[in-house]
Amino acid sequence: MLALGVTAAFGQFSGFESAATLGEEARRSTRTIPAAIGWSLAGAAAIYIFFTWIVYTAYPGPAAVAADPAPLVHIAGAYLGSPVGTAVNVAGLISAFGAQLACLNAAARLAFALGRETSGPATGVLTRTWRRYGSPAGALTVTGAVSLAALVAFAFEHTATRAATLIIQYGAYLILAAYLMTVIAALAWTWRTRRRPLPLAILAVGAVILGYVVYRTFVPFPAAPFGWIVLAAGASAAAGAAILLIPGLLARLRQSELLAVTTGRNAVRLPP
Repeated sequence: MLALGVTAAFGQFSGFESAATLGEEARRSTRTIPAAIGWSLAGAAAIYIFFTWIVYTAYPGPAAVAADPAPLVHIAGAYLGSPVGTAVNVAGLISAFGAQLACLNAAARLAFALGRETSGPATGVLTRTWRRYGSPAGALTVTGAVSLAALVAFAFEHTATRAATLIIQYGAYLILAAYLMTVIAALAWTWRTRRRPLPLAILAVGAVILGYVVYRTFVPFPAAPFGWIVLAAGASAAAGAAILLIPGLLARLRQSELLAVTTGRNAVRLPP
């Protein structure tokens, strides 16, 4: 239960890393992006703690909170009136829609960058843009179709609350894996380049904590339907890794100008 809660918390905090998807358009990106990530984390933590405090103050215990499918809506309706409860419900719907748009934006930008940096026949569709506005129409079409297919996959659920729970868990499992791989990659990069004790120690602690969360999440293996969600997330991760098997993709990625900048090889300079 603790691991399930921690995994759900990862899903609630997801999104702070989206600042990195706008890195190519930021001035002084090496300072702006870390600051944006740090402040968004602090803001998300403050909001999360504040509303968690409200919920657990209004309910007698965790069991009562778990039994209510929409605790914030119930609290707003009980203490401030049904119109306020309806407003909170509408706000949640708008927030979910905005989160979906943000995910599509981040996925489309990453897909467009992948297609542009590799410039191969298999990824050519990702670089197609709308002539009038210059938006990445190809990448948006691909990511939108995949997102819609994933949403339809959860249509068998009878209630929206349960479907949302499973979708959040699906995303949280993928986010957890992405965070762990990112920390391990940062640890390896720091060891190969600077080997500064403090960053190495922080990254090592992060890798241990994430590894423990992964272990407690998947051992023992979650029961259905969460076990099926784990398998679906694993299949998605495997499909993402399979992209690297495209012939010549790794060779083109090694020659990427963007990768040269991010890895510190400043011999290649990108246009502003």
